[in-house]
Amino acid sequence: MRRNIDENYWISFSDMMTGLMVIFMFIAIAYIIEVKNKQNAVENIAEGYKQSKRLMHKDLDSLISNNFKNSDVELSQDLSVKFGNPDVLFAIGQSDLTPTFQQTLDKFLPQYLHLITQDKFTTSISEIRIE
Repeated sequence: MRRNIDENYWISFSDMMTGLMVIFMFIAIAYIIEVKNKQNAVENIAEGYKQSKRLMHKDLDSLISNNFKNSDVELSQDLSVKFGNPDVLFAIGQSDLTPTFQQTLDKFLPQYLHLITQDKFTTSISEIRIE
């Protein structure tokens, strides 16, 4: 038996386009999955930062309430530590710290630095600003 030489073995144009569409669909799905994984990673990092910030706030609040009750030290939600009345900090018209405030700083700063340099906080601190 002989085959007919005129038989057409070419695939149709629509079949070829369907195959390409399926390939591009799989590429798009893989890209969407990759973007979703990166988005989840960013959300996990942000949640870890928030938990670390809450823990740091709790530890700083404990430090201040246990050791600096009479020093007029305030801790805000953004972890800013403020020392009360400016008249207590500096004498009027002077740039030198008052002895009372100098003692407070001498006691506060080592404890503060010890607390924030613990391993559990080092990855979540981007800056420490002293003003």
